[in-house]
Amino acid sequence: MNTSDLIALAAVAIPTVGGLIAWLWRHSTRLTASEIRIEGLTANAEADRRRSDAVYQDIRATLVRIEEKLDRKADRP
Repeated sequence: MNTSDLIALAAVAIPTVGGLIAWLWRHSTRLTASEIRIEGLTANAEADRRRSDAVYQDIRATLVRIEEKLDRKADRP
């Protein structure tokens, strides 16, 4: 291989490798942004689940109190 062949090969290889590195960089930043967004959505979903569980427990406790009150009224002579 002579010098002109190496120069021609480098003229093709360097932009190709540079383009590949740029493409990989862009996609890695997109993936990072997506991972951050997914983590945020997961945290929000977990918080929503905890809130809905708390609300369910409150509603259940209220219904139990109502049921007990109705039972006491029904047991009166």
